[in-house]
Amino acid sequence: MVRANVDITSVRKGTYESKYTLQQLLNEGGNAKVYKCLRNDTGKEYAIKILNTSKPGEKLSRFSNEIIVMQTYGGTANGVLPIIDADPYDGWYVIPVAIPIEAYFLENKSSIKDKVDAIAKLAKTLEILHKKGITHRDIKPDNLFCYEETYCFGDFGLCEYPEGEEVYTRTDKQLGAFNTIAPEMYKNPQGQDGQKADVYSLAKTLWILLTGDKKGFQGPYSSEDSAISFVKFAYLKEEQLALIELVL
Repeated sequence: MVRANVDITSVRKGTYESKYTLQQLLNEGGNAKVYKCLRNDTGKEYAIKILNTSKPGEKLSRFSNEIIVMQTYGGTANGVLPIIDADPYDGWYVIPVAIPIEAYFLENKSSIKDKVDAIAKLAKTLEILHKKGITHRDIKPDNLFCYEETYCFGDFGLCEYPEGEEVYTRTDKQLGAFNTIAPEMYKNPQGQDGQKADVYSLAKTLWILLTGDKKGFQGPYSSEDSAISFVKFAYLKEEQLALIELVL
């Protein structure tokens, strides 16, 4: 969601200032903010993610890993948002302005089938990334996009990949979004299987996109649980979702 009338003077200054002029805030998390920006020499519009610190440490190391993965595998052919420009030492990178998947569904009045097909395509992308040894570890609706009519993963801030710098996380530290996180990543993330956790999170993401309930739920899906079953949602009652329930 675009946030208007945002004071951009509070953003951390950086080397990006010589190339880009910040516009409105697009999104923000605990470690970084994403702004719409204009390239000074061409006037082209992009999005820029700026880490809230440029000091060496866990955050900058993870950010560097994120840049490397997205630069290496970015592009619609790989189902990953491409990085156009970056400074891993100063903690920022530039990507195209993509449409968040929920906004895309709303704008196109996407059907249940459309949403299921989108997740199926993302699952195929995830399978390919896993075969390369890359795990995302933060799959949620906010990190899925449509770019050039292709569904893509973005925000690899918690990713792991074979050649990446190992970033240690305290064993008691939650790794992922609360509404899609796999239980093992919540309790003790070190040494856990990131591929299985990704699959779990993608399944939770599918449930959120189908129901519109952003809070999600704890534990596995059960059609017999009246609090989370598809039959709870009036507009899903007439849909043929038995196979999707088996997948979940």
